[in-house]
Amino acid sequence: MNIKNKIWFKTALLSISLVLTSASAISAIIPMMLNQLPGVSSSLIESIVTIPSFSMMLFVLLSGPISSRLGKKIQSC
Repeated sequence: MNIKNKIWFKTALLSISLVLTSASAISAIIPMMLNQLPGVSSSLIESIVTIPSFSMMLFVLLSGPISSRLGKKIQSC
């Protein structure tokens, strides 16, 4: 694997980790956000947790066709 591919792989892995942990990290502070932002609707604040969850669901559904189209690469150790 060359340097460019390693950088893309690390970036993709970190991006996935960020999306997976952001929803659970933010959901704990929703009540505080509702108290601090009285002019903002609760559905808008709760969408901060919902949008990453929907994007994860979308990419889980698309991962099969994408990997079939790109091909699978198996590395031996």
